[in-house]
Amino acid sequence: MAMTDSLLSPRQVAALQQMGVTPYRRVQPLAELALVTDAEDPLAHPLVRDVLRYLAIEPAQCVVVTSADEARAKRRWHLDQYRVATATELRSLPLSELCGSVEAKRRLWQGLQRWQ
Repeated sequence: MAMTDSLLSPRQVAALQQMGVTPYRRVQPLAELALVTDAEDPLAHPLVRDVLRYLAIEPAQCVVVTSADEARAKRRWHLDQYRVATATELRSLPLSELCGSVEAKRRLWQGLQRWQ
């Protein structure tokens, strides 16, 4: 568990420490999947919904971030440029380009098959 002072004022933390009490907070569990994208509301996009269904992941188990550094998840799907999938990362073109390209969709689904 991580020590925190975000919910308590510095004065409250000091008072607790003087009493021998160390304030802790719960560590948030990792999301199943982080979508790393600049797109508006990607979880509502039909293609993203299809991918989530294929992976058996509910939208509530996902987080959407703009930077991989912000992602606290078991796996990440970067919607920026195509690269070969790794065990924890899938990379595809942005949604706007995926929707207009059959070849990009084919690469995405091939990557998903290897990712499973």
